[in-house]
Amino acid sequence: MSTRICHVTSVHVRSDTRILVKECCTLAEQMAGFEICLVVADGKGDAGHEGVQIHDIGKLPASRLKRGIAGNLGILRKVRALRPQVVHFHDPELLPLGLVLRMLGYRVVYDVHEDVPRDIMTKEYLARPLRQVVSRVAEVVEWVGGRLLSGIVAATPVIARRFPARKTVCVQNFPILGELRPASGNEYLDRPNSVAYVGVIAEIRCSNEMVQALAGTEATLLLGGKFSPPALETELQAMPSYDKVRYFGWVDRTAMAEILENSRAGLVLFKARPNYDESQPNKLFEYMSAGIPVIASNFPAWKRFVAEVDAGLMVDPDNPAEIGKAIAYILQNPARAKQMGENGRKAVEERFNWNTEGRVLVDFYRRMLA
Repeated sequence: MSTRICHVTSVHVRSDTRILVKECCTLAEQMAGFEICLVVADGKGDAGHEGVQIHDIGKLPASRLKRGIAGNLGILRKVRALRPQVVHFHDPELLPLGLVLRMLGYRVVYDVHEDVPRDIMTKEYLARPLRQVVSRVAEVVEWVGGRLLSGIVAATPVIARRFPARKTVCVQNFPILGELRPASGNEYLDRPNSVAYVGVIAEIRCSNEMVQALAGTEATLLLGGKFSPPALETELQAMPSYDKVRYFGWVDRTAMAEILENSRAGLVLFKARPNYDESQPNKLFEYMSAGIPVIASNFPAWKRFVAEVDAGLMVDPDNPAEIGKAIAYILQNPARAKQMGENGRKAVEERFNWNTEGRVLVDFYRRMLA
């Protein structure tokens, strides 16, 4: 096998921040003597990015079942052609592939982004009894994988506890230092009365409550991302307070930074669900790194990131009136809001940043390859 490390995904976009920008680019920079490649399935062709070679197996079928089968087979063929020393996969639907590759003698790492069994319980497209069955199957398959695969990279400490400690490392999805720092020097106190949300726009992420919360405030919501499902856009547009929304569509990292530097707060509102209560959403830390206060769901597990560092306000995510009061407080108390934003940025600079997590990932690889 060649001195090659191969990350693979059949679901995520090739520009995924955790996969490409953080993990692959960090390995390309710090793992001397290794070629770092990323296998994707988007039909956009092969390419390169900051020392990472991107290999495309072509666009997969839309059907979840067909996509899973085609993704496993297509990536298996590509990996066999590349012959890497390590295969690092990022999708639970590639677990069968990971087990096959392990039996073929490859070192195989499973990057667990979500608490998959709990996440399945929130899938509305599955009938409730079927969710329980699929969730249980996923739990069993992950249990097997945790014992047979070479290593596990978990995105949060809660996820890490589900796998064998001797082969598991926690690499948290904290932001890259300075990436979202305002480029224009736009002074916080001079900003318009805007708050931001950038990410997947979905009911479970309180899309409806965010729009409803604008009623009675002087705030404009700067909204970036894709609607899931697409029909949700029409539903939100029918709300009286949608006239206070500026929708930017999907935005890249540069456009996201521009939105944040014109905002007085960032909204991180998830509904209470088993897979969200103890999650660590990227946006929470990205808003903090941009130096703006956050308005976040009042989950106990999030207190150490928000309340304990005084980086924003915590609210009931199901209560639009309470969210609206938090937005109004931010707008009416700019000096206090600015201080909370500075507290959040300091916490990211000192504790919650990718520099530390990247070193954990590199050390994990060096131990595995030793």
